[in-house]
Amino acid sequence: MNSEKDVDDLAAKLLDAKRIEDDAKLARINAELQLIDICGSKAEGLMTVSTEKFRVETKAVISRTIDKKAFDELMDQVGDDVRSMISTAVSWKPSLRLSEYRALRDQYPDARAELDRVITSRQGKTQVSVRGISQG
Repeated sequence: MNSEKDVDDLAAKLLDAKRIEDDAKLARINAELQLIDICGSKAEGLMTVSTEKFRVETKAVISRTIDKKAFDELMDQVGDDVRSMISTAVSWKPSLRLSEYRALRDQYPDARAELDRVITSRQGKTQVSVRGISQG
């Protein structure tokens, strides 16, 4: 059985490591911002600066999302030729609605079993949270 002292020691060690990690992350972010400032970056895409010692790449990314309702309205308004061209640039990715998926287990177990055949599940990392307790 683990003693309270073991838990306290490891919790303190974890909090210290997180502080060190946070400081290192801040230093990394500051260095990245300074490199972007002196090396530059494109509005989107990769830019490279090379020195005798280093090759520095800055890569700007633009995230794009589609408003499904507006997209459906657009597709209803355009002609077949334009709809065909637009369709080549868009794909729909199925996503799982977790609460409904879990509800299937009790309400429709056969449907849940069928759906489970096409779902890949991977165990995520177990999270640990430590907070100090004030004495008083």
